[in-house]
Amino acid sequence: MVYTLAPSPLDINLIWAGTDDGLIHVTRDGGKTWTNVTPPRLLRGAKFPIMDASHFDKNVAYAAVNR
Repeated sequence: MVYTLAPSPLDINLIWAGTDDGLIHVTRDGGKTWTNVTPPRLLRGAKFPIMDASHFDKNVAYAAVNR
């Protein structure tokens, strides 16, 4: 289940999503396709209560992680 969304202020089609099972996904086409971009060292089972897309770099998002 999607736990949080972080739309990009730089690109209307770019949205980051954090799930309640410890995954981060991103879409660059307004939600048509999604890619898992979870960092490899992140433990499964994490939750992302807050995510924020960078205001300066479209390839960066910040996430708070609860385990």
